[in-house]
Amino acid sequence: MEQLWKDPDDYHYALHRYNDACNARHASSEERFPMPWLPDGFHTYRCDWDTWFIDFYIDDDLVARASRLFDLLGRPVSSCWIPTGIYVQNQAFPAQDQELSIILGIGLIDDPLVDALGNGPPIPDLPAMMEVDYVRVYERGP
Repeated sequence: MEQLWKDPDDYHYALHRYNDACNARHASSEERFPMPWLPDGFHTYRCDWDTWFIDFYIDDDLVARASRLFDLLGRPVSSCWIPTGIYVQNQAFPAQDQELSIILGIGLIDDPLVDALGNGPPIPDLPAMMEVDYVRVYERGP
């Protein structure tokens, strides 16, 4: 979950999967949703991960779903009932045995034109602040 400084009214989620065996290349899957009420107060963000989906919630409302599989037309498989067929795996979706990192942050630069010296679009005034009350991680029981 990332709050982008130039789009404070958007909810942004991303999955990034790095592969050390492939010269540290990575796959990404991300989406943004306009939610103009987000900066108005504190909210509860939640992420549920299972074999087929990662569901993203704000204040207990499902706002996004990342799918492990896509059909051959590039549409995400969005239900647990999966008909027989050929599917493509979302390369950004984490493997079941892979360790995960949870990242909460303020995205200061979201532009490919920024070079290693920081030349590119202007950076907002710093310091910037993101207030987080707590982070909890649960594991579903057997």
